[in-house]
Amino acid sequence: MVEARANTVAQFRDGADCRAIFDSQNAWMRERELPEERRLYAHSQGYDLAERPLVRHDESMKLKMGMCMAAHPTVANSRVFVTLTDNFLIVDGAAERLHRTPETIVEL
Repeated sequence: MVEARANTVAQFRDGADCRAIFDSQNAWMRERELPEERRLYAHSQGYDLAERPLVRHDESMKLKMGMCMAAHPTVANSRVFVTLTDNFLIVDGAAERLHRTPETIVEL
Protein backbone atom coordinates (compact mmCIF):
# COMPACT_ATOMS: atom_id res chain seq x y z
CA MET A 1 0.00 0.00 0.00
CA VAL A 2 2.96 2.31 0.45
CA GLU A 3 3.54 2.16 -3.30
CA ALA A 4 -0.17 2.70 -4.04
CA ARG A 5 -0.20 5.74 -1.82
CA ALA A 6 3.04 7.04 -3.32
CA ASN A 7 1.51 6.84 -6.80
CA THR A 8 -1.33 9.10 -5.74
CA VAL A 9 0.69 11.48 -3.56
CA ALA A 10 3.25 12.05 -6.32
CA GLN A 11 0.42 13.78 -8.18
CA PHE A 12 -0.61 16.06 -5.28
CA ARG A 13 0.53 19.46 -6.52
CA ASP A 14 -0.94 22.89 -7.17
CA GLY A 15 -3.45 22.74 -10.04
CA ALA A 16 -3.64 18.94 -10.22
CA ASP A 17 -6.85 17.44 -11.63
CA CYS A 18 -8.56 15.04 -9.20
CA ARG A 19 -10.18 13.02 -12.01
CA ALA A 20 -6.78 12.48 -13.60
CA ILE A 21 -5.32 11.36 -10.25
CA PHE A 22 -8.23 8.92 -9.79
CA ASP A 23 -7.79 7.52 -13.32
CA SER A 24 -4.03 7.23 -12.86
CA GLN A 25 -4.44 5.36 -9.57
CA ASN A 26 -6.86 2.88 -11.11
CA ALA A 27 -4.53 2.30 -14.06
CA TRP A 28 -1.71 1.67 -11.54
CA MET A 29 -3.91 -0.81 -9.65
CA ARG A 30 -4.96 -2.63 -12.85
CA GLU A 31 -1.31 -2.98 -13.95
CA ARG A 32 -0.67 -4.88 -10.71
CA GLU A 33 -3.86 -6.96 -10.98
CA LEU A 34 -5.32 -5.24 -7.91
CA PRO A 35 -8.95 -4.14 -7.61
CA GLU A 36 -9.65 -0.59 -8.73
CA GLU A 37 -10.59 2.08 -6.21
CA ARG A 38 -14.35 2.55 -6.28
CA ARG A 39 -14.63 4.68 -3.17
CA LEU A 40 -13.35 7.98 -1.91
CA TYR A 41 -9.73 7.09 -1.12
CA ALA A 42 -8.19 10.57 -1.16
CA HIS A 43 -9.66 13.96 -0.29
CA SER A 44 -9.02 17.33 1.25
CA GLN A 45 -9.44 17.88 4.99
CA GLY A 46 -10.33 21.09 6.75
CA TYR A 47 -13.16 21.87 9.13
CA ASP A 48 -14.71 18.53 8.18
CA LEU A 49 -13.10 15.10 7.89
CA ALA A 50 -13.67 14.84 4.12
CA GLU A 51 -13.94 18.01 2.07
CA ARG A 52 -13.59 18.92 -1.56
CA PRO A 53 -11.66 18.45 -3.61
CA LEU A 54 -12.38 14.72 -3.63
CA VAL A 55 -10.13 12.39 -5.61
CA ARG A 56 -12.75 10.55 -7.63
CA HIS A 57 -14.21 10.29 -11.13
CA ASP A 58 -16.57 13.29 -10.98
CA GLU A 59 -14.57 16.01 -9.18
CA SER A 60 -14.13 19.28 -11.08
CA MET A 61 -12.23 21.18 -8.36
CA LYS A 62 -8.42 21.31 -8.69
CA LEU A 63 -5.85 20.92 -5.93
CA LYS A 64 -4.31 24.14 -4.62
CA MET A 65 -1.18 25.09 -2.71
CA GLY A 66 -1.67 24.87 1.05
CA MET A 67 -4.41 22.23 0.96
CA CYS A 68 -4.29 19.39 3.47
CA MET A 69 -4.95 16.12 1.67
CA ALA A 70 -5.65 12.66 3.08
CA ALA A 71 -4.83 9.51 1.16
CA HIS A 72 -6.01 6.07 2.27
CA PRO A 73 -5.80 3.47 -0.52
CA THR A 74 -7.17 0.04 0.32
CA VAL A 75 -6.92 -3.47 -1.06
CA ALA A 76 -9.39 -6.07 0.15
CA ASN A 77 -10.46 -9.54 -0.86
CA SER A 78 -11.94 -12.55 0.92
CA ARG A 79 -8.68 -13.19 2.80
CA VAL A 80 -7.09 -9.81 3.51
CA PHE A 81 -7.81 -6.15 4.19
CA VAL A 82 -4.92 -3.69 3.86
CA THR A 83 -5.11 0.08 4.18
CA LEU A 84 -2.73 2.94 4.82
CA THR A 85 -3.71 6.45 5.87
CA ASP A 86 -1.61 9.59 5.84
CA ASN A 87 -2.08 13.35 5.58
CA PHE A 88 -0.11 15.61 3.25
CA LEU A 89 0.25 19.34 2.81
CA ILE A 90 0.59 20.63 -0.74
CA VAL A 91 3.67 22.86 -0.78
CA ASP A 92 6.08 24.15 -3.43
CA GLY A 93 5.40 21.64 -6.18
CA ALA A 94 5.16 18.60 -3.92
CA ALA A 95 3.24 16.98 -1.08
CA GLU A 96 4.82 17.02 2.37
CA ARG A 97 3.90 14.10 4.66
CA LEU A 98 2.56 15.48 7.94
CA HIS A 99 2.77 12.28 10.02
CA ARG A 100 6.00 11.54 11.85
CA THR A 101 5.13 7.96 12.82
CA PRO A 102 7.66 5.54 11.30
CA GLU A 103 6.31 3.64 8.32
CA THR A 104 6.59 0.08 9.61
CA ILE A 105 4.23 -2.86 9.70
CA VAL A 106 2.36 -3.00 13.00
CA GLU A 107 0.98 -6.34 14.02
CA LEU A 108 -1.84 -6.48 16.55
